[in-house]
Amino acid sequence: MRKLPLILARVLPVLAGTAALATFATACGDNLSYVPNYSPYESPSTEITCLPNRDGKLEASEMAPTFGAVAQFLVNPSGTTRAVNASGTVADTGARTWDFGDSFKDDRSFKVAAKKLDGLWYASKAGGATFATPFDAAGTLDAVYHIADDGLYLHGLVSAEEKPANGQTILLYETPIRVFPFPLAPGAKWNVEGTIRNGVVAGQPYAGKDTYSSEDVALGRLILPDLTFTEAHAIRTTAVVTPAAGVATTTRQIQYISECYGEVARAVAKTGDTNPDFSEAAELRRIGLAP
Repeated sequence: MRKLPLILARVLPVLAGTAALATFATACGDNLSYVPNYSPYESPSTEITCLPNRDGKLEASEMAPTFGAVAQFLVNPSGTTRAVNASGTVADTGARTWDFGDSFKDDRSFKVAAKKLDGLWYASKAGGATFATPFDAAGTLDAVYHIADDGLYLHGLVSAEEKPANGQTILLYETPIRVFPFPLAPGAKWNVEGTIRNGVVAGQPYAGKDTYSSEDVALGRLILPDLTFTEAHAIRTTAVVTPAAGVATTTRQIQYISECYGEVARAVAKTGDTNPDFSEAAELRRIGLAP
């Protein structure tokens, strides 16, 4: 069963600089003492391509990929579940908090990095796409995108390798679907539908339609084991995958998106769970350090 696409993760670059060297000069006079003549301090060079403005909106410039940056995520092992409070808690002031700060010794870690399509085996098949990110924690599938001023567009899913052992997968929409409209603020709702024809799943033919119903339900504070985000958007999505032959499946998830970081956490409900504020996640992934 396919789950929802992994929205790109973007991280701020590590700040780096070199300290100025100090030079010394000899002083005049018989005592031959040394008077230090230090060079002025030079501020480190800090190239930050995106700085959160905390205006409560997500813009294209705050969701664009940073090539070369790597984000590490924690995720529960396959086949396990995690208890979650996906709706969070609301204080008397109206401020909302989601607390996903518990540490789990059995968490697994995986890395996410946006990559350009140049040189990838599927580059010519995904016309108009400009970058891809790993779709699953195992890195077997890539989600392929392009970003525009009005939204983030998903072209589909493809095998990360051209000839995987379990057979090639190519699931590209006839027309890319806008998974995030920009600007995006709490209260926004949107629906999109993508059609796949002449697709392939693990070497087998596939055709079908995917329907996504999404809402930016709230803005609040998100607590993770290693990081706390003061402004995160909770994006609730229900996806219905309807194959040409087979049984339709419905998956619910909530993604937590932060300016300049992209997706920093995700909770996916168990298949068949109809509660939009589900309390048990089949998958809980969070940006953070390896256990």
